[in-house]
Amino acid sequence: MQADQSLCLKTSNHTQVVTVNGIPASRTGEVFHMHDQDYGFVCRNKDQANGICQNYKVRFLCGKPGKAKYLHMGTEVDGVDMRAEVGVLSRNIVIMGEMEDHCYGDNACKFFEFDTVGGHIKMGVGFKAAHIEGVELKHMGQQSMGHYPIHFHMTGDLDEKGGYNPPTYVKGISIHESFSRCVTIHGSNGLLVKDVIGYKTLGHCFFTEDGPEERNTFDHCLGLLVKAGTLLPSDRDSKMCRSITEGVYPGYIPKPRQDCK
Repeated sequence: MQADQSLCLKTSNHTQVVTVNGIPASRTGEVFHMHDQDYGFVCRNKDQANGICQNYKVRFLCGKPGKAKYLHMGTEVDGVDMRAEVGVLSRNIVIMGEMEDHCYGDNACKFFEFDTVGGHIKMGVGFKAAHIEGVELKHMGQQSMGHYPIHFHMTGDLDEKGGYNPPTYVKGISIHESFSRCVTIHGSNGLLVKDVIGYKTLGHCFFTEDGPEERNTFDHCLGLLVKAGTLLPSDRDSKMCRSITEGVYPGYIPKPRQDCK
């Protein structure tokens, strides 16, 4: 495996090689065709006494080897797993909303300086089939009800019970810089949402809307950097809670700690 200098923009990279069991390559006693901090690692079966190399893990690291600037807890401490979740946002296929360079019109500009009117994918009653997999969604969703990056709206049973074979699913996608949630399930049952990454969105990321939705599975999903949105009291921050009072009873005084968040 040859080191790619483009991996590091400002400093040279180097490699770290261990077996899958965590033994450093230098302690295995094997013969390497190449084992260089700057140029990479190559182990050839024909060079080994037993005719086969062990399985290795190769990490490409940027900067000079040494002590990290900040403390990193990449292990288990007192039974608590302190290792950070890591999610890859990029995909080969990108579905992206076309955005203006500023907020405009009646689009919650009181709270956001940027455009919040992105694209959205919506499945309604009687759709033929939906299997969304391996794509990247960016600049999707809107700060208005019913417009989310991925939205199953009153679609009933989405598995074999509803006649969908194979069952409906959303798998292996990333949703980031969204303007309203990530995946919304409303009046729909039996949906599989698996290996989905949601990053930097407004309002609840993974959302079942009314409560009676059944048999929906969120498996190995990751939601990060969820920020306040305007749609529901539970989405809002204190400023939004005090300002958005449409439809409330006369004399109502918002209590953000109680009514929102």
